[in-house]
Amino acid sequence: MSGFVGRSDELHAVKAKLFDRDDCPIISLLGLGGVGKSRSALELAHQTKSEYPQYSVFWVQAEKLLTFEEDMLHIGKKLGIPGIDDPKADVKTLVKQRLQNSPEEKWFLILNNADDEMLWGRRSNPSQQELSLVDYLPRTPNGSILVTTRSRHVATFLAENEVVHLDALSPAEAAEMFTYRTGSRGPSADQNALQTLLEKLTNLPLAIIQASSFIKRTQCSVHTYLELLDQPEEAVIQLLSKDFGDQTRYPHALNPIAFTWLISFRHIREHHPLAAAFLSSIACLHEKAIPFSLLPKADSKIDTIEAIGVLTGYSFAEKRTCSDIISDVEELYDVHRLVQLAARNWMEGRLVDEIKACTVRLAELFPTRNHEYKSIWSMYLPHGQRLCEKEGDFPERYRLLEKMGLCLLVDGKYDDAVKAHTLVVDWRAEKLGISNEQTLRAYNNLGEALN
Repeated sequence: MSGFVGRSDELHAVKAKLFDRDDCPIISLLGLGGVGKSRSALELAHQTKSEYPQYSVFWVQAEKLLTFEEDMLHIGKKLGIPGIDDPKADVKTLVKQRLQNSPEEKWFLILNNADDEMLWGRRSNPSQQELSLVDYLPRTPNGSILVTTRSRHVATFLAENEVVHLDALSPAEAAEMFTYRTGSRGPSADQNALQTLLEKLTNLPLAIIQASSFIKRTQCSVHTYLELLDQPEEAVIQLLSKDFGDQTRYPHALNPIAFTWLISFRHIREHHPLAAAFLSSIACLHEKAIPFSLLPKADSKIDTIEAIGVLTGYSFAEKRTCSDIISDVEELYDVHRLVQLAARNWMEGRLVDEIKACTVRLAELFPTRNHEYKSIWSMYLPHGQRLCEKEGDFPERYRLLEKMGLCLLVDGKYDDAVKAHTLVVDWRAEKLGISNEQTLRAYNNLGEALN
């Protein structure tokens, strides 16, 4: 397919699972929204028609019941199934029966964007009589099914262990995609600037497509786009909300990267409230090495495990597997930078309150400057600094700044310690008075840092 970049290893693995077997396999292609699952599936469809011409290839939009039924009707008409046009016909069952009862015909069915757990997951009530859409999938040795989804729950429910995960592109693949997308008419890019841009976009295909489209359309330079990305987050959200033409996406799809994950965010808020609370906290913290202890407390460990599983299942958070002093203290998670930015936009008016709640939680947990707690404060410091970037008029913020300043002093980061203690002094002197015991302690801490 024209313009397709990379993914050769992943596509090879999928084809081996799909076509080199005697049963009817279901394979799930799992990944973050915008990572290129649909485009990879489309490339696989083209390769299948070329390499396996005996297969009929069917493409079904699986994000909604309506789109699933419309595409099944279209397949039924293509196959010439008798009675398929009857208004009372059970189209889904007719198509399933036709594919299952024609052992001489080989077929390959792609279910694209099967993200809704209510449609494609396990029933919440096993005793209910209604069929889920899973029950309409044909199963026969002469057919194969590929599912693209951003939900690990759906991926594993449908395909069990046959899941292929799509990550971001490699730096070389990302550069190739950008170069192809901008074309010869686009401004030439300084390689260092291009590398910086791709790193900021975290080599995410949809973000690269959007950036290259903007650059090509406006004829701005890579340096200019980098400057736009360095603006305050409200301006960056506006930039990432610019629409762009991508012929491989559905006409009704939300193209801008800032909106790509909104459907998943809303689904999580509706069906997984604790996971939504975790996501809200994660959006306020530093995007790297987020300690589990900074997330809201749950009623039970099972609820906590399930909520974390939802976020990792959607690739919104990733558990760190590296072994070092800090990561041995507790579980740490990374969040995609662009996902975090989109999540902050999704929170809208709740962001300020959530930052305060996270600050209160961290102020309580942050340890003293006793050296035995160095690994703990080293783990917490980046998150405290992120939370305190914006002004806040509540005592816990300055309690946290005080604790951070003392630990920064032990770490030899004297300028940062002075800044933290100065903020504490100014706020307490104004709110509590110069002679207040807490204010005097703040002055003493500031003097120590200045010395």
